[in-house]
Formats: sequence, C-alpha cells, structure tokens
Amino acid sequence: MRWKNLANCHQSKVVKQSYIWLLLVPVVAKLLSKAPGELTVHIFNQNVTLNFVLPFTWRIFYSASIFFAISNIIYKLCCPEIIKDHTGFSSFLAEGKGPAHLENYECEIDASVTGSYSVQSEEMRNPGLNSRFWSIYERANEHAFWARLFSFLFLVFGIVLVFFIAAEGFFAVVWES
Repeated sequence: MRWKNLANCHQSKVVKQSYIWLLLVPVVAKLLSKAPGELTVHIFNQNVTLNFVLPFTWRIFYSASIFFAISNIIYKLCCPEIIKDHTGFSSFLAEGKGPAHLENYECEIDASVTGSYSVQSEEMRNPGLNSRFWSIYERANEHAFWARLFSFLFLVFGIVLVFFIAAEGFFAVVWES
C-alpha cells in the first residue's frame, strides 16, 4: 500500500467519523456505569424494560475507532509532506511552489533522485520541474515501508470491525423479520 492510497483511505467518511466513537463511547459508558443494569418503566399501561448496558456493537465501534486513530497517527507522523500536501503536479504549481520546495521535499525523504531535467516542462523558467516533481513524489510514495505497513494493517483491522458490525446488523434485520 502506497502513501497516496493510505491518504485516500484516511479521507473516507467512515474513517473521519470514527473519531466520534472514540469520544462518545467512553462518555456514554461512564454515564451508564452509574445507572442500574435494567429499569422497568410503566408507560401507556405497559411495562417497558430499559437496558443500561453498553451494547456490544459500541465496543466494536470503539475498537475500530482506536485502530483508525492509530493508523492516522502513523500516517500523520510518517507520510512525506509532498504526499500530504499535493495530489499531483497541478496542485504543486497551483500553490506557486517551485524548485526550492522540491529540494525540501527531497531532503525530507532523504532521496537523491536524479530526474530528467530536459524536454518538456510546465514552466519555461523551470525546465524539467514536472519530471523532477514526479520522481520525488513516486519515491516519497514508497518511503518508510514499515510505517506504511503498520498504518495499512491498523486501517484494515478497523475496516474489518466495521464490516463485522454491518454484517451483524444486516443478519439481525433479515432473520428477525
């Protein structure tokens, strides 16, 4: 898994919204810990039992959100800035960046990329800027193998847990109907 793919995963709604569970579950769990396990209430001539135990799926959501958070921390700390800052050469140019920025990005990944600086360029005053950008970008995409692997694995663990919850909900609806 390359950094660019991980960046796309971290932009998904599921991963972004998982932080709600990271904050919500401990608060609700603390509130429910002080409540009785069950409470029977008489409403409209019927007894209704309220269960104050944290649902199992919430615990799984919480675990998934922890996995997503760990993956995101690894991504934020280890992903090269060129990947986090730019989706491609056009965004690099749109921000008015040039060769000096490429040198900074290159130093960050400790790369000594020697790109082709001849033929066609996006700006006449910076020949070869396009090819140099992509050389550094591709090198950065493959940078820090172990960090990419662990970020990916934690992301996968979180996704598996979310799919487990979705499947459990699906089967509960199908078989209870």
